[in-house]
Amino acid sequence: MLTRRHVLASALAAPAILRFGTGTARAATTLKISHQFPGGTIDKGDFRDRLCRVFAAEVAKRSGGEISAEIYPNSSLIKTNAQFSAMRKGALDISLYPIPYAGGELPETRPGIGPILVSGNSPPA
Repeated sequence: MLTRRHVLASALAAPAILRFGTGTARAATTLKISHQFPGGTIDKGDFRDRLCRVFAAEVAKRSGGEISAEIYPNSSLIKTNAQFSAMRKGALDISLYPIPYAGGELPETRPGIGPILVSGNSPPA
């Protein structure tokens, strides 16, 4: 008979079994990060590129080196307008992508496209 205790014990053991069950070393994961901005280093260059590099360094640090990232600036991996589609299809892991650019594929992002005039005299809605 399957009891609640068996289910709980199995759920707690599953991560260990999945991670160490094969007896082989697990390969590190490398994420692909693409953006359209000029490249640089973690200390110099376009701040958006530096942001990606700091993010990649923090992910590597927090994962103990199991997850690393390759950064592709200047749309060198995937062109700017194709990055969102590439993420949706799984061809790209992460992109520093202006969300209004996705308006053609994801209607929910369209409000970020148009110009908006906010009057200082309007009462809050």
